[in-house]
Amino acid sequence: VRIQRSLETNSPPVGVPIQIFLYGEDGAALRATAGRVKMALQGIASIEHISDPMEDGITERVLKVDSKQLGHYGLSSDLVAGLLRTSITGTRVGKLDYGDEMVDVYVTSGNTQQPTNVLALPSGDIIPIGELGDFVEQSSANAVNRFQGRRYVSVTAEVDESMMSIHQTHREIERVLDDTILLPGVSFDQQGEFTETRQSLASMIQAAFIGLGLSYLILTLLFRSFLQPVLVLLAIPLAYMGVVWGMTLSNQSLTLLGFVGVVGLIGIVINDALVWVTFYNQSRASGISAADAAVDAVAKRFRPIWLTTITTVGGLLPVSLAQSAGIASAMADTMVYGLMSASLLLLLFLPVCVVALDSLSNDLTRFKSGLLRQGRTPATIDSPAAPPAQ
Repeated sequence: VRIQRSLETNSPPVGVPIQIFLYGEDGAALRATAGRVKMALQGIASIEHISDPMEDGITERVLKVDSKQLGHYGLSSDLVAGLLRTSITGTRVGKLDYGDEMVDVYVTSGNTQQPTNVLALPSGDIIPIGELGDFVEQSSANAVNRFQGRRYVSVTAEVDESMMSIHQTHREIERVLDDTILLPGVSFDQQGEFTETRQSLASMIQAAFIGLGLSYLILTLLFRSFLQPVLVLLAIPLAYMGVVWGMTLSNQSLTLLGFVGVVGLIGIVINDALVWVTFYNQSRASGISAADAAVDAVAKRFRPIWLTTITTVGGLLPVSLAQSAGIASAMADTMVYGLMSASLLLLLFLPVCVVALDSLSNDLTRFKSGLLRQGRTPATIDSPAAPPAQ
């Protein structure tokens, strides 16, 4: 006897690298399609430990009735099914108050012979079951799983990432699982850890863009400019460059928690850029040129920016280097790589960008002024000719 415990959920259970759900109302079609899917997955080198939904099922005996014999005895399929149920388990006819509890009362046929060998008819006659049809054995699931009203079975598998990445494995699965494998009335949905991670990343990217939009709006109101907020947000791709470089050099892959760290970088690096741009604007307001203001801002904001970076990185390093940190170290790694990169590149690219932007603004101003002067030049009016001398 094998006992399995499972938790009821309101969605198909996931949690393995590969999980394919097959939906349909025909149990035989679901079983046949599951077998086809299993054979297709066996052709992918990186997939191992494929589960068969019928492995944990049960073997049942099904009576295939002969319609001619049913007509001979004046029976129907539903009536035979009911008589068999009464012979095997009985029919519940009510409840009985037995002491402190209510017990169900079942009525059986009273047949002392093997209930699946003979059948007691309503007329009182007993006939061999073999005269009505033949019993066949077939595998069946030990439970009927449904999600949103649809019956389903699942095929699960593990991935050997030393042979192929999980991303490439999912692409191979999408290639081999085409419509020719599915029987009529059966549809499939590919799930698993990779699919969940991809959906979570899509949601996080959407949230990150919303955050960027709100940040731009706030910075626009703060600086009263549409261009300077772009300079502040320039720190974000500089941080992402550091994440890519760090992950490449350390031979790491970007996980879901790693991307959480990338999103967390937005607020930190924007703060560094905001400090620099604010000091630059103050220097410009004092009357010095854009180039001198940029150099002055780098010289005077270098120490505060890097002190903030060093203290933050120092706090993250124990998590990044500790092997016991587990998945949290991926988030710390991305933040360390991004902060170091953004703090360095920020002080190199921002001065160049603001000086170039100021030069472009001056050129546009002179161009507009030239157009206005040309438009305001009065037209030359010829003087009337002097009258001829008398």
